[in-house]
Amino acid sequence: CSIKDPDSFKLEQPDMLVFNFSFDDERYFFSGLIKQVEDKYIINLHSDLFYLQRRKSARMEIPDDYPSKAKVISFNGKPISFELKVLDFSSGGCRLSFLSIDPMIIFEDKFRTLITLGNRSSFEVDVQVRHVKPINSIKDLPQIMGVQFISKEPAFEGKMLNLYMDVQREIFLKYYKK
Repeated sequence: CSIKDPDSFKLEQPDMLVFNFSFDDERYFFSGLIKQVEDKYIINLHSDLFYLQRRKSARMEIPDDYPSKAKVISFNGKPISFELKVLDFSSGGCRLSFLSIDPMIIFEDKFRTLITLGNRSSFEVDVQVRHVKPINSIKDLPQIMGVQFISKEPAFEGKMLNLYMDVQREIFLKYYKK
């Protein structure tokens, strides 16, 4: 690689650095040994390339005894029904838990779900799996996944932000106020 402004970066001797870069609105990072050869820099990779998972909005942990669920009504375009526990919630997505190995949830799966938080009416939303805890056997259960809400409705994120604040207030008053 090369540096746009060579005077801004001086490398006296090879050094280990952590590098990060953006590609298609996603962020990645890795570590490596960098050394200078004339006016070029050579990076020897010393780790895997990691994807930096980031949420656009703050997440709220859902207490274990708070009534929350996500009922799946279609999975990858096929009608199917199973229930998930909501572990955390934000205006852009949530983290879910599933106590079965079937179906096996993988990165980029899409499903339609009815999410219920507290005693409110459920809302229907399409989601896409953005992260999943690896499962190698039944001993690794539950399956835990982070999903992103997918909505074509312009006001959806605002509605989710209002719901987030409402649930946050309820949880604070019920679980944390002394």
